Amino acid sequence: MKVNLLTGMLMFLFLILGGEKLYADGDAKTNLPELTDKSTLTDRDKIDMLLNSCFENIYSDPQTVRLQLPGILSYATRVGYEKGIADANGYYGVLYQQDGELSQAMSFYQKALVIYEKIGDERGAAHAHNNVGSIYHRRGKYVKALENYQVALNYYDSNHIIHPLITTLTNIASAYITIGLIDEAKEYNQRALNLAEKNGFKGKLATSLVNMGVISSNRHKLVEAKQYYTRALNVYKELDNQRGIANCLLNIGVILQKQGDMPLAFEHALQAMSLYKEMNDHNRISQCVNNIGVILDKLGSYDKAISYYTAALKIIGDMGVNNEVARIYNNLSKAYAGLENYKEALYYHEKYKSYSDSVLSLAKSQQIAELQTKYETQKKEQLIELQQAKLERQKLLGNTLLGLTISILLVAGLIIYAYVQKRLDNEKITQQNVEIARQNEMLGMQKNILEELNQTKDKLFSVIGHDLRGPIANMRSIFDMVLEDEFTDRKELFDVMKVLRDKTCDTHNLLENLLYWSRSQQGRITPNQGVVDLTELVEESLDLIKADAKVKGIDLEINMGEAVLSYCDADMINLVLRNLLSNAIKFTPSGGRILLKIEQSDKHIKVSVRDTGIGVPKENLPKLFDKSTYFTTYGTNKEKGSGLGLNLCREFVEANNGSIAVDSQLGKGSEFYFTLPLAGSRKLADRQLSDV
Repeated sequence: MKVNLLTGMLMFLFLILGGEKLYADGDAKTNLPELTDKSTLTDRDKIDMLLNSCFENIYSDPQTVRLQLPGILSYATRVGYEKGIADANGYYGVLYQQDGELSQAMSFYQKALVIYEKIGDERGAAHAHNNVGSIYHRRGKYVKALENYQVALNYYDSNHIIHPLITTLTNIASAYITIGLIDEAKEYNQRALNLAEKNGFKGKLATSLVNMGVISSNRHKLVEAKQYYTRALNVYKELDNQRGIANCLLNIGVILQKQGDMPLAFEHALQAMSLYKEMNDHNRISQCVNNIGVILDKLGSYDKAISYYTAALKIIGDMGVNNEVARIYNNLSKAYAGLENYKEALYYHEKYKSYSDSVLSLAKSQQIAELQTKYETQKKEQLIELQQAKLERQKLLGNTLLGLTISILLVAGLIIYAYVQKRLDNEKITQQNVEIARQNEMLGMQKNILEELNQTKDKLFSVIGHDLRGPIANMRSIFDMVLEDEFTDRKELFDVMKVLRDKTCDTHNLLENLLYWSRSQQGRITPNQGVVDLTELVEESLDLIKADAKVKGIDLEINMGEAVLSYCDADMINLVLRNLLSNAIKFTPSGGRILLKIEQSDKHIKVSVRDTGIGVPKENLPKLFDKSTYFTTYGTNKEKGSGLGLNLCREFVEANNGSIAVDSQLGKGSEFYFTLPLAGSRKLADRQLSDV
């Protein structure tokens, strides 16, 4: 008896002393002696209390949990408490996942899952399935991830366990986002968002807001995406959740990069990377490095961009995140193309296609698997319901006469057969109607495409048949007259050659516009953006039109600074400037004035071309940028246009994240103006990021 009492006292002291070593700080340390002082507590009760402390501190103080777990797991193993062993393995998995050690995390999660299933702990098994799914998700194995998430979702949903239910819904939404099923992702995430707001779970609310931001970004709604990320960032800051803060900074940086604000995007990427380094999250560090490479790429510093992309690949290692690896390969291909190293560009493009195609096939297979699962489940439920109904009818009719029973069964059988047959017929008709509607929709789409192609063809033939054939025929006549020596007077010959030059310039401009227009209609023109000095483009455009302005006696006035930097495609904006200046000369009478002005604000650049020409009637203003009309009229000297120029201006300005508009008064002149993104400092591309 004394020996047993001594043993009990030693065990009690071990728990108290162990608690002081395992708990670095917090409420658990102060409460543990009071709780363990009660003689009614069993070993399992004590282990559960220790594990509960791990649950409370696993994200806020992971280092303390890391020190506690070995003692807890040893204690649970010694007393044979299998649930405690499984829980401890689960927390080990969470710690390794936080460190980016996905293989170790998967091993512990699977150990926990085996034990939970062995002891029949459905809730623990659901947690383990959710965690296993998260590892498959990080590794790019989305079908397996969704299978595990679905098991967890079914349990939480049927038992109304809200907190983990929200986690699983957001996990499923994230997986669907990654494989491109945006509508399905929004459905699951919206449900998670509603539950989090209703129940006041701020952490879950922030996660759902982040997913909403990703969904909006995928739908190219950048302003809306940034609003969601900012809301989530504020919640994470309130909760002091460093991982959440880092994720939001990373996502906001990507949005700023897409909006052309490279300096601010760069600062966000650095802040996020600093936080991920503290967490030792290699996967996220790789994303930050990749994003910095994209920023340098867009600033034209392709060599440095390639070095960051290569570093991102090394950091991600063998974690197997297919979509992230595919994104890096795609970026490498574009950077090498920027250096005109097309061999390397093709090599990385093929690797990108290999990875991205595998992700897309996963998405398709997941869609098929989901539909098949839903169909099979529904079919089995209907069969069970029919069988149960049949058994109930047989039981109720068991005490009746045999003849009446047979009659009733026959009638019931006929009714069921007719009902099922009618239902099958209705389903068949419904399927046929859906197929007809789908075919009608496809025919409508094909009709619209054909109409657009027809309009393009008609416009092309019109330009070639009228606007192009006429000037060339006139030039041919002039050449014939020159060759036949009909001009004896040198001044007369000089005047004719001057007309010939004007016709040639007009025809050249028309051909150039026609070439760009036809390529844009085929979707073959994509902007090659970089940092561009607009003052240089203006000077080039002025050199081309000064002679025309001088002939008409038009005064050209320029108002701009020494250097105005924009982030755009130089060739596209050069064409926009030439068209606007040529139009201003065309519609301004002799003795008029043209003012080209460049203004710079904090966020964008405004370029305007104002003339004192004939102006545009109010009713014709909407037609100027309407691609379906190709509106044109004659200039002050009867100059003829094709109507292509202003449409090209609109397309090229919008392709460079800008906008174009016009103000005009009949008889007083017009002002055409457009905006472009403001480029960051040139020094940003050369900045050394030695801390990566």
